[in-house]
Amino acid sequence: MTTSREAARNHVTPALTVTQAAHALGVHPQTVYGWLQTGAVKGFRLPTTSPRATRRAWRIPQTEIQKITNPKN
Repeated sequence: MTTSREAARNHVTPALTVTQAAHALGVHPQTVYGWLQTGAVKGFRLPTTSPRATRRAWRIPQTEIQKITNPKN
């Protein structure tokens, strides 16, 4: 039997890299970075110790891509 805490831990929302999101949306990755900086698209950064990896550490949840591609009228 699984507890609710275990179930929550096992439920992971798929997330895309900036490049994957840009490809899915048909835009340049720089556009996605701009959206992340302005808050137009919600994303999160992965923990990193490398200063060079800060831009590559962004992830965008699949649900954000779906909001853009399937807007509710």
